[in-house]
Amino acid sequence: KDNSMFGKLSKVLNKEWRSNKDNLIIKLYRLDGLHLYKVFSTYIVLSEEYYIKTSFNSDIDYNNFLNTIKSRSNYDYNEYLNTNSKILTLSTCYRNTNKRVVLHAYEIDI
Repeated sequence: KDNSMFGKLSKVLNKEWRSNKDNLIIKLYRLDGLHLYKVFSTYIVLSEEYYIKTSFNSDIDYNNFLNTIKSRSNYDYNEYLNTNSKILTLSTCYRNTNKRVVLHAYEIDI
């Protein structure tokens, strides 16, 4: 609530943020090295657990999930995803409400 955890994440909702192409690539350093992710969806949603779901019963369920979170986006990033897509989700509180700012990105090859 004090913006210390992803507090600046709400900037993803602004046209100025997404017009800077450098903002659309996320660099994540893990124990096995550098991983890059490309943003494909940003939005505000009421607090829920669906957008952070990590387990799916089938490729069809995962594909439906991907289509849902992509369709929620406040901007069309024009990115194609499939059931092989590995995604990263970032989320934080939105203006001290029961809403969340959400960003989804998919892993790209280095």
